[in-house]
Amino acid sequence: MPRLWILKDESSRTRSPLSPRSTGPCSDPTRTPLDTALIRDPALRRRFYGSPAYQPVLPGPGEPLEEALDAASIPLDAIHAVAVSHLHADHAGGLKHFAGRVPVHVRRAELAYGLSGQPEVERNSIFRVDFDDPRLDWQQADGDREIAPGVTAVLTAGHTPGHQSFVVDLADGGGFVFALDAADLTENIEHERAIGASIGVDPARTVEPSAGSRASPRSAAGEYPDQAEPGADGVHKWQEENRSLDGTELVLWATVGSHHFPRPEEWPVMPVARARLRLEPDGFFDRNPALDVPAPVSCHAPVPTAAAEDHCCG
Repeated sequence: MPRLWILKDESSRTRSPLSPRSTGPCSDPTRTPLDTALIRDPALRRRFYGSPAYQPVLPGPGEPLEEALDAASIPLDAIHAVAVSHLHADHAGGLKHFAGRVPVHVRRAELAYGLSGQPEVERNSIFRVDFDDPRLDWQQADGDREIAPGVTAVLTAGHTPGHQSFVVDLADGGGFVFALDAADLTENIEHERAIGASIGVDPARTVEPSAGSRASPRSAAGEYPDQAEPGADGVHKWQEENRSLDGTELVLWATVGSHHFPRPEEWPVMPVARARLRLEPDGFFDRNPALDVPAPVSCHAPVPTAAAEDHCCG
């Protein structure tokens, strides 16, 4: 089984005087290094980091990613695949080291947005120069996808159009969820607060992906069945998690058809539509649960003498 390394480079970071808890588009910009060429070249730095509110800091003359790998005793040629959560500058700046070397897993919507050429993309700190390289072996995904044994990439869009997080299942049955920028801070998960920055969506819509990186089971077909990626949401996805039912509250969905044969009296405004719901177990019990119900006491049946005083007719 291939080894999995979660790289968090502490040497390349940014500073923002605007908020002590935020450093630009991502609250923790140390997950991957920035592209050093955009920082060290004066002209490129003025273009990409011209704002005093977002200034990169490099530790020295070397390449931060290479230094971080060396500090962890990981040779670059020991990495056989790369998965990038999204294409913000502080996450995609190190992709140049893997061009022409290994496959790079990314969400299709994320790459399409980054290569769209829209002026807003660069304003949102996604720099095309970081990843527009024909040598990069993109492995694009739409729905959830296992990118390595026990490692599944899941869509957690909101922070960017194609942000993805990673679920790691361990052999002993445990595991981890690496939410990355789907949850900037602990309170995004614990208190279900919106993340600090999002692209193209209301910040409130980033709460569900950050709350455990799992879609909310409120709607049987998903919250947006007409707009969601195929297979990205709904009952079948929660069923795949194979969570235990022991000691938990169950969720039942009442799916009622929205179409019916209209009556003339319902045009142009339908006054009422009736829907009935009947709960009937099918395979829930292993036999008829009424088999062990005590027999009823009848007023007309013979009653033993000892019980005659308590009998309804006694």
